[in-house]
Amino acid sequence: EHSLNMLYITHIVCTIVFVIIPMVQLRWAAQAEIKKAQHDEDGEVVTDYTLLQFQEKCHQLASYEYQSWGGSYVEDFLEVVLGFG
Repeated sequence: EHSLNMLYITHIVCTIVFVIIPMVQLRWAAQAEIKKAQHDEDGEVVTDYTLLQFQEKCHQLASYEYQSWGGSYVEDFLEVVLGFG
């Protein structure tokens, strides 16, 4: 019973960590891009960062493919199947 509890606790902690890491990476990359692009070519201040730009950054850093921070169909399905085991 103790080992089963440790398995569930470890799984929950790992899942949370693997959700938070890409979120932090994306936020850091977006903030860096915003700081870099504070001024455009004409010297005017640009402060808007659109949702479309953020989604593009998400696709670059955490795309939904196998062995990436964004997860994949294979990994999601395996997590459900292994949970029944």
